[in-house]
Amino acid sequence: FPAAQGLGIDQDRKTVETAQRNAQALDLQARARFRVSDWLSGIEEQFDLIVSNPPYIPTSDLKGLDRNVREFDDPKALDGGADGLDFYRDTLQSAGKNLNVGGFLGLELGVGQRAAVIEIAEDAGWSLCAQKNDLAGIPRALVFVAHP
Repeated sequence: FPAAQGLGIDQDRKTVETAQRNAQALDLQARARFRVSDWLSGIEEQFDLIVSNPPYIPTSDLKGLDRNVREFDDPKALDGGADGLDFYRDTLQSAGKNLNVGGFLGLELGVGQRAAVIEIAEDAGWSLCAQKNDLAGIPRALVFVAHP
């Protein structure tokens, strides 16, 4: 998609700086912009596609994560609340305002969260249009489209 453009958002300044360096190294700086923000807060643009690797790990599971994850990733990027679904509840209520008509919302999810995320999405007016599994066959990403 040589004409595609993107906006990368993260709440951590260092993560955004790393993404900017990566875009420059790949000669994508003319097509990729980056912002420090809390998800779509303050974002007015419209998009054809929004994707997110949200925090989806239940708070009580954080201590049991592999040391490399626990010590490398910002806890805010991992902690999805008591049941791991806080981000989905908030996002699926608000993300449609930033999508063009016919646009798609792709979300990574945790193991065993498929049914709950679909229920939250359908209650918020979204329809599931695709699912991607990991190499073990476990659903790890869902793609939704807003109901017209």
